[in-house]
Amino acid sequence: MQTYLFAGGVRQLNDKSPGARQGLHSAQTVEFCSQVIVRATDHDSAQNIFSDWLLSHGEQTVFAQRVVKIVSAPMLDQLLTESGQRPINWETIDDEVQVSLGLEETDDQGYWADVNGIVPRNFTVDELLPRLPEDIRAGLNWNAERNFFFLLRVLGAPKADKFSDPSEVQDESAEDLDLAQVRDSQIDFPELTEMELSVLIEARNAVVAACLWRKHAASSAIAANDIRIDSWCGVLASEVQ
Repeated sequence: MQTYLFAGGVRQLNDKSPGARQGLHSAQTVEFCSQVIVRATDHDSAQNIFSDWLLSHGEQTVFAQRVVKIVSAPMLDQLLTESGQRPINWETIDDEVQVSLGLEETDDQGYWADVNGIVPRNFTVDELLPRLPEDIRAGLNWNAERNFFFLLRVLGAPKADKFSDPSEVQDESAEDLDLAQVRDSQIDFPELTEMELSVLIEARNAVVAACLWRKHAASSAIAANDIRIDSWCGVLASEVQ
């Protein structure tokens, strides 16, 4: 089984009034972005699973909808932690994360921190800590007994958008609708930035998570790539094992 992080943007044309079915432009265009980890036998199978899952989200009353863009990256099969790394058991990891999410969040996990600006390469956490500005350091959780799971993306150079075929627009009355809005190729969410790799990290805060990744990747070809840190998003698995 292969494991990937997928993120996708969807544009929907939703029924907001009776006039929408008569093409009176009373429908509303809605955009949303969702992400999830997918396990499947290969990338194409994983993307099909993700696309079906993605289109099941959003508004309930939909005239037309289209997956406008999908980005993906393989998941590192090791969990990075402050004490080292270990293989990820994808059958149980969701339960582990849920325990972490159940902790009372009295300290900030640090998603707001500009990790690309404050975390240099090849620094240990102990070396980084005294270099952090006081206002950043004071806002983060440093309790070693309180660890959280972070989903880190290693960003890559922009690539061509991946669009679904216009014939895939799901619309029972397309002849009555102007679908130009749905077929517009532009959709803008930060989660849809192209990525090279995704990594699951257990750490006290997002700054420590970034530091662990920079140390791990110090000699790799993607060591200098910008990163983005998000929260856990769940796992979908193919029925074929």
